[in-house]
Amino acid sequence: MILSNASVRKAFVPVVFAGFQMLLATASGVHAQTDCQTELGTSSGFTNLGNGDSTSQTAGVVEWDGEVLKLGTNTSGVLTVNASGSRSGGSLYTQGSSTPHPLVNRANIGTNQRDLTVVVPAGHHCIELHPGPGASGDITLTASFVDSCHLGTPDDHGDSFLCATPITVGGSSASGEITSTSSVDDVDMFVLTLTSSATVTIASSGGGYVGGSLYDGSGSLITSNNTGWSSANFSISQSLSAGTYYVEVTGPNSATYGLSVTSP
Repeated sequence: MILSNASVRKAFVPVVFAGFQMLLATASGVHAQTDCQTELGTSSGFTNLGNGDSTSQTAGVVEWDGEVLKLGTNTSGVLTVNASGSRSGGSLYTQGSSTPHPLVNRANIGTNQRDLTVVVPAGHHCIELHPGPGASGDITLTASFVDSCHLGTPDDHGDSFLCATPITVGGSSASGEITSTSSVDDVDMFVLTLTSSATVTIASSGGGYVGGSLYDGSGSLITSNNTGWSSANFSISQSLSAGTYYVEVTGPNSATYGLSVTSP
């Protein structure tokens, strides 16, 4: 069918208008609209934050209507979000097993506003920023992360199963120091993984008067030695099946030691 000139004009005008809108948006710097629900469904573009890491992003108030900050963490911990510039609403989402992805928290952030501080699990997270009425200029959004094993004032080795230091059979010896305070009794935790059954010997060295305890992967005590610190060192020999095990080292304050795991 041959269209009349009028029909051609009617079909042509919307196309030209749509193209003009796209050109205008590009020229004015307006970004394509996006949001955390959409971005958390993707697997790329996330800035990974380890313990003590931070990242920031600066954009104008108009750009923030189409910008998000995508983050990744390998462990659980505390994520702190703040901003400099006009007061804005900050919303933090974390990736869930299904949509909608859960909103963790939101707050007004910006110059002279409070921080948005939340506990997040390991995984992907996303921050949306919505400038408030009358906002102008650039806004810099900053996110920093501290993993759950480094909260407070950490010592040389973690005090819990979650934060245990890895050690291997036949690998390099570890060293440590018990640093108890008047209010906290320090223990040092190590994690050992066996790929097959073996008889292992876990032993300390040095003159620090330390004791050791061996736990299975569920946290049940298997055996212990010298936990009363009657001698300088401990030694545990145990037949174990494949799996994950934990070694706890205890001692008086300032006791230093070396720790090795061997197998005949």
